[in-house]
Amino acid sequence: MTSGVRNPDIDMKNNFIIFQSRILVAILTSLFGLFLYADTFAQNANSQQDRINELLYKIALARDSISYEALTTYEFFTKDGIRREQEKSIILGSNRGWWQTIIPEESKNRVVILRDNVYYIVYLDKDSVGVRLQSSRGGIIKVENIALLKKNYYVEFLPEEKIQNYLADVVKISPRNKDRSRIKIWVDKKTGFFFRFEKYDKDNNKVFQRFRENVVFNPNADESIFNVEYSGAIPIEPKRKTYKSILEVAQELNIPLVTPQFPPSGFVLSEISVYRGEQPVVQLYYADGLWSFSLFQRKDKRKEREIEIGEDRNGRITWISAVKDNIFYWYVGDLEDVDRDTIIKSFKSIKLFDKTKLSKTEQIIKKYY
Repeated sequence: MTSGVRNPDIDMKNNFIIFQSRILVAILTSLFGLFLYADTFAQNANSQQDRINELLYKIALARDSISYEALTTYEFFTKDGIRREQEKSIILGSNRGWWQTIIPEESKNRVVILRDNVYYIVYLDKDSVGVRLQSSRGGIIKVENIALLKKNYYVEFLPEEKIQNYLADVVKISPRNKDRSRIKIWVDKKTGFFFRFEKYDKDNNKVFQRFRENVVFNPNADESIFNVEYSGAIPIEPKRKTYKSILEVAQELNIPLVTPQFPPSGFVLSEISVYRGEQPVVQLYYADGLWSFSLFQRKDKRKEREIEIGEDRNGRITWISAVKDNIFYWYVGDLEDVDRDTIIKSFKSIKLFDKTKLSKTEQIIKKYY
């Protein structure tokens, strides 16, 4: 009889099957765990992206909706030390603003008024008014450029902080292009209002900061402060109109429009505007989601004029201009050194105005003249 006698071959086979089953269970358990981890990670990533989107839209919309009064301090960190400016301001939405300088002393008699997309620089001691077009349209984050910002920059939340009795999100925005600056901002969680803004260069040195104090939301402002009384010749207030394409502008204006052959990396043509006054002025507005510059163009009586480069008191290039073939071109913006160098090189090489090397769009436009 063989009953009760174990067959070693069968036992080995059973043990191998049990071993395989345990390995399979372990693998399935691990895969399930990885699936849960990946799902949790994806949910957290989506949640983080939702939070970033919510914040960026809140900031962008705040520019048009928030009215406030504040004392604003600007500090510029230069090789000669820290230079400080301070101003009182009353802002009513995106299209009306009033600023009066407190520091430095020599600028106290200057008031800047924003009305209908035009800045008026009022010199109280001289009883005169200067006019300049609004080049950046205010605000560093705009709804239409949020996707572009996320393409060119990383957005990271830091621990929340209390600032002026308000709970603020603290956010770092870093460039994917390492030659550009990064910023750090303190934003009111409820409204998207900027309390503080810091800018660092590519080597992580602080180059600028702005902070607002004594903030009053929805102030009872005297509307008369936005009125501008002219002395002497009265400038015609330009009327601004936006267009969808350069071709559309060319169909209305008899001016040979020019676009940069090689705009700085990451920047795209974001908006086209025309200011109509005594002389129509075309504005090509470029943005990378965070920073921006504008290229203005208008007819000029002069045939040619050498390139001129303008700097502010901190040594930053803020405008470049030239006249070519009776057209006055001027660039206005605050870009990184690498971007400004590209603009300057384009101006100096005159490729920007070379009508023999026009793009296909510009060749079509040329037919209208």
